[in-house]
Amino acid sequence: MNVPANLLPHLSGRVLIATHATPDGDAVGSALGLAAIVDALGGRSQVVFPKLPGVFDYMRSGHDIVERADAASTFDAVFIVDCGSAQQVADGVESLPAAPVLVVIDHHRTREPFAQLEWVDPTASATGVLIGELGLAAGVTLTPAIARPLWCAILTDTGSFRYSSTDGRTLRVGALLLEAGANPWEAAQSIYESFEPERQRLLGLCLGTLDVRCDGRVASMHITREMAAAVGATMDQSSGFINYARSISGVEIAFLVRQDEEIVDLWRVAFRSRGTHPVDAVAARFGGGGHRNAAGCRITGDRDEVTNRVFKAVDEIGGLR
Repeated sequence: MNVPANLLPHLSGRVLIATHATPDGDAVGSALGLAAIVDALGGRSQVVFPKLPGVFDYMRSGHDIVERADAASTFDAVFIVDCGSAQQVADGVESLPAAPVLVVIDHHRTREPFAQLEWVDPTASATGVLIGELGLAAGVTLTPAIARPLWCAILTDTGSFRYSSTDGRTLRVGALLLEAGANPWEAAQSIYESFEPERQRLLGLCLGTLDVRCDGRVASMHITREMAAAVGATMDQSSGFINYARSISGVEIAFLVRQDEEIVDLWRVAFRSRGTHPVDAVAARFGGGGHRNAAGCRITGDRDEVTNRVFKAVDEIGGLR
């Protein structure tokens, strides 16, 4: 555990915590776990989620969560977790209230530094691992309020401890969280086994768009607003869909092209790899980033054009040749 000592003094004041615009389990769990650590140290936390996915509602209680921070509010520090660039923050990092110090805690390999203090460790399987180590370094006694969200962070970013990023460090932190009150069944049921009928119908439509190319090694799917509206679903209910494309025998890289909810010609592209091909390099070509095996980007254009551009980029730089 190698926690930068210069982060610790900024945990006990009035702290604003934010993450990227479309928060996944690691982003949500890390932000709420950090908030609980700040509160345990006698500070006051506030967390910004422009839109908190419903599967994470079970962790909402006890936190000061807002969709947008009041620009007139005063904070001693702003922490950004699990975020690789200033542009990935909802409305940009400049939309957050100014504070004496901006701190980033992240584990993405492909990123753009943007804060005064940054703790970035790409060897960590999840940002939640780093937040857990930060709490221990600060002398905090782990409690269920800290353990529950950090378990979510680690569980989701390791694919339920299946991905190759799962190492001894991951499991050591996980064991401490279990002993402190994390409930594996609560997390698994809430995140993976509480889907609405509308979500499952949207999955059915999405599976119908499956496109496999590059000699069966690359698969894509897409989701449009029209598809979501047809079954009464929302776009953020598509979390996890991409894994169905990756699970096809022979597929080494999968990507999901999802239409933005507000900008009609903007498409959010999520990538997944089985482990041998660097999809963060593909995402970086379009201004995105992430991990070697999981990355994302945003592309403007016609859906078919976007899909073809991504297939071409995967073929050229995804390590398939």
